Amino acid sequence: MYVSKSQGWLARPSKAYGFAAIVTVVCLACGLALRSIVDPVPRTIFVLVIGIVTHYAGRGPAVVALLGSAVLGHLAGLWPNTTPGLVATVFLLIAGAGVIWVISSLERTWLALAREHDRREILQSVSAELDQSLDYRQTIPAATKLIVPRFADWCAVLIRHDGELERVATVAADPGKLSIVADLGERNPIEPEARHGAGKVLRTGEPELVPYIDQQNLAELFPDPSHREKLRTLDIRSYVCAPIQREDRVLGVITLAMSESGRVYAQDDLQLVMLLASRIAIAIENAQLFQTAQVDRASAQEANRAKDDFLAMLGHELRNPLAPIRTALELMKLREPDALVHERTVIDRQVSQLVALVDDLLDVARIARGLVELHRRPVSLLDVVAKGVETASPLVESRQHELRIDIDPRLVVDGDPLRLAQVVANLVTNAAKYTAPHGTIEVTGQRRGDSAVLAVRDTGIGIPADMLSRVFDTFVQAPQAIDRAGGGLGLGLTIVKSFVELHGGKVTASSNGPGAGTVFEVVLPLLAAQPAVATAEPPPEHVPRRGRVLVVDDNPDALSMLADALEQVGYTTARAHDGPSALAVAADLHPDVALLDIGLPVMDGYELARRLREVDAGVKLVAVTGYGRPGDFDRSQRAGFAAHLVKPISISTVESTLDRLVTSSS
Repeated sequence: MYVSKSQGWLARPSKAYGFAAIVTVVCLACGLALRSIVDPVPRTIFVLVIGIVTHYAGRGPAVVALLGSAVLGHLAGLWPNTTPGLVATVFLLIAGAGVIWVISSLERTWLALAREHDRREILQSVSAELDQSLDYRQTIPAATKLIVPRFADWCAVLIRHDGELERVATVAADPGKLSIVADLGERNPIEPEARHGAGKVLRTGEPELVPYIDQQNLAELFPDPSHREKLRTLDIRSYVCAPIQREDRVLGVITLAMSESGRVYAQDDLQLVMLLASRIAIAIENAQLFQTAQVDRASAQEANRAKDDFLAMLGHELRNPLAPIRTALELMKLREPDALVHERTVIDRQVSQLVALVDDLLDVARIARGLVELHRRPVSLLDVVAKGVETASPLVESRQHELRIDIDPRLVVDGDPLRLAQVVANLVTNAAKYTAPHGTIEVTGQRRGDSAVLAVRDTGIGIPADMLSRVFDTFVQAPQAIDRAGGGLGLGLTIVKSFVELHGGKVTASSNGPGAGTVFEVVLPLLAAQPAVATAEPPPEHVPRRGRVLVVDDNPDALSMLADALEQVGYTTARAHDGPSALAVAADLHPDVALLDIGLPVMDGYELARRLREVDAGVKLVAVTGYGRPGDFDRSQRAGFAAHLVKPISISTVESTLDRLVTSSS
């Protein structure tokens, strides 16, 4: 139980002084009765009485008892009014003062220690309970049960929620009064302009302490008769109300009251109540911050999902029109190899650039979500550089750069050859963009300790010192002229950094400033024991069987171009623009392979694939689509597709895929 000096029926000063007077008079009466037996009556008896009064009523009443004993003792004739008698009385006063000082000092010290111990214990237990969960509607009721009855006979906590006051907790030491306390809050709502109580505390943000409540000040504190009658039923003796606030925001109030225990609150109790209110405020704020963070996180996840969906849709919608353009170019080459060579080359280069931009956007989205998967194996750095340079060669050649390559053929790393080739292609492309025509690009690879170091140097515009730390950030580019001859989205180097770090390496950029060229250096760990990198032997030559192919696409241009190109290389084709017509054609054609667009009207490509399998279980299915995320590949594989080709695709890729599938089926 929380230690309080002011408790019981002696809590009020008037009762304490009355107790001292009564005890003094009783002792004098007993002294008069004893005078017939012992004369004079020993003054030590009164010293004992003074000690009793000091313990139960305090120092003030004890002083009254001391002086009263001295004066009344002489007036009543207990002690002679002679000089020795008066001297003995003086010694009585001195001894009594000593008793008062010793007892009050000891009690004050003990009381302070006991109260401090209880205060820490209450705060620790309440804080521990509030830390159990971020749901304050559960923790606050549990915490108030630790306050009652140790520090209050009943307690109520009200919290502001969406502009309204919500009673979060109501606890009473006497279970019979719990319903009265709850009913008091329901039938007597908080008045914002009230002169006393929770309304005043909510309005002002200042605590209110009423040490003693009696019939007189009860009417002043609570003018509402029905409210006052409820409080009389509760027999409230003392009350304190404190704001639950963080900085200048009042989040609610905590009200504590004493009733049947007879204890009262003193001024120093207010400090503990404010600390309890502060702990509750922290718990509420933490819960609100967590809830806000959860909402923000959900919003961010939804925004991220919407972004990914948008990028997937963007990739699909951009790839779809590019597909018939590239197929038409290859069909033109098949029909008239020597016609419009320069024009076809220009168109093909621009289509390739658009495809690269789309791929960069989708790669950055996958990197941001941690969805990039590496298919690692021992790979020669020389092979990686060869593939990367091949990808970047159209831009290098168009700007007439001199490209020098010097790679140690013994360098072997554990990596994904496609992603590492993309790193090389992006670095060489970046060098080609920012180097004036007829410049020099040098790609070197050498061993440095246990690492392979790949460097791409150029004689280009260089990088200002203030941009070196940001050159790998998303969408960051060196300043360009208004014609944006360099082009790009500022994603290539971001992809380079991410892919290199996924391989356990690092990439750095250095430059001596504008006009001094740039050096990008990629450091990758070498394999501890470098195995010989297997070189695939060319497959034996064979004459592929040209089978029957069903082509389904809702884009008329893409459909006609792809079917025409396949017919040009010897395949028998049938065409359909949606699912139902494809099923009808398949029933007559019995195709060896079906090339299906995924985003079809009426029924999508997955549903069409299932229906085609029901018609002909032996048909091979190939997805030809603008959707190219890892999840799209996985889904098409689960749906039974033998291959997943991402638009725009070259005729040679389609032809090799068909040859493999037709040959395997035969």
